[in-house]
Amino acid sequence: MWADIMFKKIIPIIEKGRRFVITGHEHADGDALGSQLALYYLLAQMGKTVHAINCDPPQKKFLFVDPQRVVKVHTPGSGLGPFASCDAWFIVDTSALLRIGSLGEVVPQVTCPKVVIDHHTFNPEESFADINCIDDKAVATAILVYKLGRRLGCRIDKRIALALYLSIYTDSGGFVYTKMTPEAHRIVAELMEAGVVPYEVFDSLYQTHPAAEAKLFGRALNSLRFEHNERIAYMTLSSRVYSSAGADPEGSENYLLNYVRAIKTVEVVVLLRQLPDGQVKVSLRSKGRVRIDGVARDLGGGGHWYAAGATIPGSLSRVREKLKALISRELRAHYSRSSQDTSIQL
Repeated sequence: MWADIMFKKIIPIIEKGRRFVITGHEHADGDALGSQLALYYLLAQMGKTVHAINCDPPQKKFLFVDPQRVVKVHTPGSGLGPFASCDAWFIVDTSALLRIGSLGEVVPQVTCPKVVIDHHTFNPEESFADINCIDDKAVATAILVYKLGRRLGCRIDKRIALALYLSIYTDSGGFVYTKMTPEAHRIVAELMEAGVVPYEVFDSLYQTHPAAEAKLFGRALNSLRFEHNERIAYMTLSSRVYSSAGADPEGSENYLLNYVRAIKTVEVVVLLRQLPDGQVKVSLRSKGRVRIDGVARDLGGGGHWYAAGATIPGSLSRVREKLKALISRELRAHYSRSSQDTSIQL
């Protein structure tokens, strides 16, 4: 396994070093934040000095996993800070320079080894690290962080277990996505033995929605449109709608996507969200039959086979028209390979 080979390069760096920085990608999801925190506590357990720094604040719904608020936010133009004296910089859950946001400005000045730990498809054109430890068959980056911790001889305490559990739970869609393996389930069982209570995680993630998100939910459903015999579902939300609803955009996104994806006929759900700077964030989710990572890459983004996205310039209407063409292409490719449905109308 490629990741095992990379561990042989990473472990000596950790054992010899004393100071480390760990970064996740922008708008950190559960896997990015959980992997970051798990690695933070693993290295701290070894007596290392560790800084966890992202380009933006964590989503509110994930704060229960970081009660001590160890994850700090980088201020653009603030200089190198802890990067100036670190022995290695770890980047988790992405290997793409553009995905670390404002932290990209310090990359040319950081002379220590830059080490990526990730489970997304690797694109050499987007990479910037010296070492890329990647296993795109893993259901979550946390699987690699767990294995690294075990190789280092660390103990999986409750804090580490909770961070790893959050990562695996969210990136596996609640342990149901196709990359969920027996090995991953065994790791989850170990995390529960370390003190994780599944219901408490579920409650923190999915049973604490504020009233503002309920308002947004209604407006999102009003924008819902179907195409291709109800196989594709679109929701389009302007920045004004988010502002008037008072909802947290990042926190409500998965809530909307997962609800619409559960509609029986839907194969792919698309959420187009206008950002305050005029760009459009595209979020894509597939039920698992039609791959949408290629669509995201064509838009300058990326992600998994069945969960991906991008942020691109343009109006909501223009971005939607571009998306329609790209998704139609993927549907044609899928149904040309399958005899499940020869009556699809495109």
